[in-house]
Amino acid sequence: MEEGQYLRITVPDHGIQENEEGSKQYVLYEVHVETNLPEYPATATVHRRFNEFLWLYSRLKDEWMAQKERADGIEKPAKHPPKQAIGRWKADFIEKRKQKLEEWIKELIAHPVWVTLPCFRLFFTEPNMVGVYRH
Repeated sequence: MEEGQYLRITVPDHGIQENEEGSKQYVLYEVHVETNLPEYPATATVHRRFNEFLWLYSRLKDEWMAQKERADGIEKPAKHPPKQAIGRWKADFIEKRKQKLEEWIKELIAHPVWVTLPCFRLFFTEPNMVGVYRH
């Protein structure tokens, strides 16, 4: 990013999505974007499942593999927070994961290449990712 440009991405909230029977299915993380980068809207709010963050990591890793021989020495993307099957519905686990996702996003933003990629911009600005990725 050039001097004076900023991209702030936070994960301020989450919600548990339930089916008709009321059993827990998945957690949706609210992701809020504020920026003055011309390629992005000034603000955006999207909701993402943890698996969608894994999709983003996979796309960034693919990009790294394709460009790792660049002269400017592109670094491998930071690893996402780990998956966890046991205890994933506990409030303290969800809160910690939300914090770790936000820390991970901040690491990605600090990278000079990731914020310029269409998959990164799409992930943080497109409200409906259905059809864009596969779980």
